[in-house]
Amino acid sequence: KAKPKNADEDALELEELVSRPEDALALADKNLELADIPAAFRYLVLSLLVQMNRREVIAVRIYKTNRMYRAEMIASGKVPEEEITPIFRKFNAVRFGHRPITRAEYDVFRAQYDRLLQDADARIAAEKRGKAGKS
Repeated sequence: KAKPKNADEDALELEELVSRPEDALALADKNLELADIPAAFRYLVLSLLVQMNRREVIAVRIYKTNRMYRAEMIASGKVPEEEITPIFRKFNAVRFGHRPITRAEYDVFRAQYDRLLQDADARIAAEKRGKAGKS
């Protein structure tokens, strides 16, 4: 199955954003102010990938698909499947299926973004404490 044309654009931009993690969320906020909810959601998801890369939950690579990132997050044990799947499902519908997304839906996903990062941080800290206790 061929990747959608937009997927290559997303992969290239994601690679650039890895070195500037704060920019992705700033771009989400900027597009939200401009009332471009689909673009804001796109940058929110790119920011999530950048932040998970920063936490070493995933490894951003230009050839990877969203399906690969989702599987990598789940396999890490730091991101529950039931939390991440709806985000990728909606992202694919909006980005590649040109489905609408409302401000209310965006706000739900933004809160979920914050929870996912907090939960990942807590799981990473617990893992480090566990390793420190074993040495």
